[in-house]
Amino acid sequence: KKDLQIVAQKARSVLAAAIPEAVLDRQQSRTLEDLRRQYFAQTKAMSEILISVSIAMLVVTAIGIIGLANHRVNNRRRQIGIRRSLGATRHDIQAMFQMENLIITVSGAVLGSALAYVINWKLMSSIETERVTLSYSLTSSGLLILMIQMAVFFPTLKASRIDPATATRAL
Repeated sequence: KKDLQIVAQKARSVLAAAIPEAVLDRQQSRTLEDLRRQYFAQTKAMSEILISVSIAMLVVTAIGIIGLANHRVNNRRRQIGIRRSLGATRHDIQAMFQMENLIITVSGAVLGSALAYVINWKLMSSIETERVTLSYSLTSSGLLILMIQMAVFFPTLKASRIDPATATRAL
């Protein structure tokens, strides 16, 4: 950086000697890197805020999904107990809940992606925004499905460990 400052000072001196009528602001001159950093500082800050808010929303969503999955497991304890007593393995119970959740999630992802495409198409025609690419939509849907399946894993594991004798005792 020090070399750049020396080169900049020499360039200003040479330019001032070659073109005496040129207006050079020797105090305010900055390197291109400094100008770029200053120009994009607000954009970078907004990007960091957006990323932080997005991560917070994903965490809150995952916690909500865990709560919903726990609620579904608790409401279906008897059904799980009956299934276990009729021969369903722990893996079968876990797979049942994971599959139910996967069907709901994929349906929501398909509907959401279609809706995003339609809204983007309308915006493209009215205010000339950029087109949402298919790869962006598929990647975000895939990551969302993966996150939700991971969030439901522990409640489904809890469901698979329900003892058939205690779950069906109140019948």
